[in-house]
Amino acid sequence: QIAKLEAQIPPLDRQIADIQSVLDGTPTGDSKASTRKYGVKGGDWRTEMADLQAKRDDIEAHIGALQDEARHRGIPAEALP
Repeated sequence: QIAKLEAQIPPLDRQIADIQSVLDGTPTGDSKASTRKYGVKGGDWRTEMADLQAKRDDIEAHIGALQDEARHRGIPAEALP
């Protein structure tokens, strides 16, 4: 379960970085038209970035809870991903 959750973090990080680059003014698309990066929805990008960061935080919290539960069950920390 921990490995599955950890695998969800890099794509979220990429989406957050893509949105942040747009918000920072990095041009997207060619010189004639701006295009959205893949996975970025329409609407307020700051709201979407906040939603993605909240989702990432929730995943990290869930990973932490699973690791704590595993330690309480006697699984050594080095055996966890």
